[in-house]
Amino acid sequence: MEAFIYARRSSDRQNEESTAQQIAECKRVAERLGYIVVRIFADEAKTGKNDRRPEFQKMVRAIEAGKCDVVIAYKSNRISRNMLQALTYENRFEKCGVKMVYAKE
Repeated sequence: MEAFIYARRSSDRQNEESTAQQIAECKRVAERLGYIVVRIFADEAKTGKNDRRPEFQKMVRAIEAGKCDVVIAYKSNRISRNMLQALTYENRFEKCGVKMVYAKE
């Protein structure tokens, strides 16, 4: 199964894992589950309160074009800080046949 990885960090001032750390953990999960990572999307210094993030939107378009089977993110709050929005995206991805996997949840 082909996988995308999505990572996001809000800002350098916040105490959260760097996108590099998130990606490394997601790669470990992909390897453990037997997924082949075909693309990585990462937004730096972008809020999770809305979905106006360039790399996130590129990923959404690629998912809708059928380019992967799985999306791996560090935690669900990397997709969105708004839980309703995160669930809406999970549902949207699922309708495209794409499964969400979270490395730390």
